[in-house]
Amino acid sequence: MKTFEVSEKCACCGMCTQKTNLLVEDAAGKAVPAPKCVITTQLLKEAEEIVKICPAGAIKIVEKGEVKNLDKNSLANLLRTKLEKVEKPVLKKEDIKMDVNRYSISSPNMRYSSGYEYSSESSAESAALSEFDRNVYSQYTRFITEVLVQYREDKLKKYYTFDRNSFWGQANAKYEKVLLDFVNEVEGSSDGKIKFPADFVKFEAYPGGIPDVEKSNYMWILKHFDEYQIVPRIMREFHDIPHTDKEGYRSYIDTDDMEVYAGRGFFGGDNYKTKYSYRAYDLVREYLSDLKNAIRYADIDDRPISEVESAIESYNKEAKKLIEEKINMLKKL
Repeated sequence: MKTFEVSEKCACCGMCTQKTNLLVEDAAGKAVPAPKCVITTQLLKEAEEIVKICPAGAIKIVEKGEVKNLDKNSLANLLRTKLEKVEKPVLKKEDIKMDVNRYSISSPNMRYSSGYEYSSESSAESAALSEFDRNVYSQYTRFITEVLVQYREDKLKKYYTFDRNSFWGQANAKYEKVLLDFVNEVEGSSDGKIKFPADFVKFEAYPGGIPDVEKSNYMWILKHFDEYQIVPRIMREFHDIPHTDKEGYRSYIDTDDMEVYAGRGFFGGDNYKTKYSYRAYDLVREYLSDLKNAIRYADIDDRPISEVESAIESYNKEAKKLIEEKINMLKKL
């Protein structure tokens, strides 16, 4: 099969890509062979002109391929070998590991500080603790879910979606590249006498055989990860941390006192009373830190890792079936 080869001498002038569709520009503006760059007998004269007009002498016509003069069975064996050599998808566990520090928790809707309105230090602390319990401590499900949803979108989404940029789309693209190169080579070597159907180069393997997240056990668990009995597991870890009962956070409340005018006394003098206020910033900060530590200790990424590994095993079985379908299609041409 004849095709173009472009050297590093390419000056990015664009003259060649304006003259032929067999060359295209890459992201840097350099000329590269198009995905279907096959120079048939009919295109040879045009291709030779392209070589001549290149001011940098960077383009040449080369002969590539392994299919010339092969019979049907030999072609089928060659294609099988090429497809079986495609790099299989592998899960790198660090790609799916939970790093809780990557994710934020929104600021709780609570009154972090008060005015000087309490008659004693203990009553100020109790008011802060009550506010904390109502708006923060009891809202652990919301805070944990925030982190889980961010983790799901950040780490898991590419495994439960099926577009070209997903984990499975990228795995399929490797097979499609081999199929496209094979088709170009065979059609080019036959000067267009052999034509493959357009869907021959499509390779759409998926875990479980279908791109439907709601019908795939592996994928469903990943997509609905934040709903899957994770919060109780995290809260068990949370309560194993010392001093994480509500009363244990009292020591993180700051109080302050001030003499506050209390009106005129019975004998005409001014009266003052000592009043107390609270500040609960450290209290909330410590609680959310403990909650994140509980998420870290719970090892919640164990299940996603197991599900993705099982999904990859299923994908490889489906890919093997699809390879056989391509071989059978080739033999029928």
